[in-house]
Amino acid sequence: MNTIFAKKPIEKLVIILLSEVLLLLIISMILDYYRMKIDIQDVFIAFIAVTNFAISIYVIRWLLYNNILQKEMENQSKKNLILADAMNLIRAERHDHINHLQVLYGLIYDKQVSEAHEYLDNLNANYRFNTQLINIPHPTLRSLLQIKRSIAESKGIIFKLNVESQLDKFKMSQTAITSVFGNILDNAIEAVNNLGPEFLREIKFESGETQDSYFFVISDSGPAIENEILKNIFKEGFSTKGKNRGYGLFTVKKIINSYRGKIYHNGAGFNIVIPKD
Repeated sequence: MNTIFAKKPIEKLVIILLSEVLLLLIISMILDYYRMKIDIQDVFIAFIAVTNFAISIYVIRWLLYNNILQKEMENQSKKNLILADAMNLIRAERHDHINHLQVLYGLIYDKQVSEAHEYLDNLNANYRFNTQLINIPHPTLRSLLQIKRSIAESKGIIFKLNVESQLDKFKMSQTAITSVFGNILDNAIEAVNNLGPEFLREIKFESGETQDSYFFVISDSGPAIENEILKNIFKEGFSTKGKNRGYGLFTVKKIINSYRGKIYHNGAGFNIVIPKD
């Protein structure tokens, strides 16, 4: 329990103050005893004080225990949700597994080797994406990435995912996650979608961590942004896409600043750094 008190400075201070009051009462009782001024009423008051002190300590420890228990239950509930999502994903893949085998068998039987190879590449990419997706503990971010990937693929854009962090201390709110990563991915999809079919049409979402922070790298194969435009991309209302635009990246930077984070352009997209504490 000492480690618990160390993590709860307010409760620790209360215990110290109660201990000081009890100590002062004991000292007063001792002084009265030596002055021959103590009687049965003083002894009873001292007994009540000691009893109250013991009860206060017990209540504080009980409250601390319940608080920690509640947090552990919340964490376990989140882990259960992640596990449930993973199981649903595995069931869906297992359900489709026979269909994929049948299609591959048909392509190979018809000697469509190049088509079978392409089918396997797409299938492998899908499995890799889902495997990476399971590593993300935030339902909002997982759902957002799934949706943006579906949109990208519907436009013939490859969406790659690389997750090298559990993001267990990533505290960004659900709405902030949607605003930040949704806006950046929308811009990436729009930039790549303007490319012709002869160009590489690809978006990458990567995450990792250092000792003190989490970092995200969202890059795309779209055309480079001119330096003059880069100087203004985070300004409110600035846009090269017409009127009533130019608020997405401004909002993104504002949210990231509220989490004491940083965002900057890396030449092919954006790097985002968010402190852990």
